[in-house]
Amino acid sequence: MAVLHEISECRTGDIPYPAQKYIGSDVKTRAEHAAVKDMTAPLDFMTGGLYADLWLEFEKGESKEGRLVKAADKLEMLIQAVEYEKAGAKTLGDFWQNGDTFRQIASHGAVEDVLSELLKIKKSI
Repeated sequence: MAVLHEISECRTGDIPYPAQKYIGSDVKTRAEHAAVKDMTAPLDFMTGGLYADLWLEFEKGESKEGRLVKAADKLEMLIQAVEYEKAGAKTLGDFWQNGDTFRQIASHGAVEDVLSELLKIKKSI
């Protein structure tokens, strides 16, 4: 699941959170689903179905594994934001003001300690 969670972005590109305000999250969701369907269609039924199911499990975040991968993905995004800020970037407020990001991280205790340390680093920049 962790390997496949961004498979749709191979076709759609990484649509940043602020862009969803303009295109709508429903358009993003439909595009991602279509991309996964296109990419898994040429595979045999079992493999393509498994890959599509794992991706959907991640997207829905209904399983422990899905929530962990989603939390790790959001945490990685914040780590990247800290690295950009260390390098001098000043306009990364969207990364830190997106409540959904923090809810997804907080929903999984395994990464809360890492987030706490990351926030300490951010304050020291």
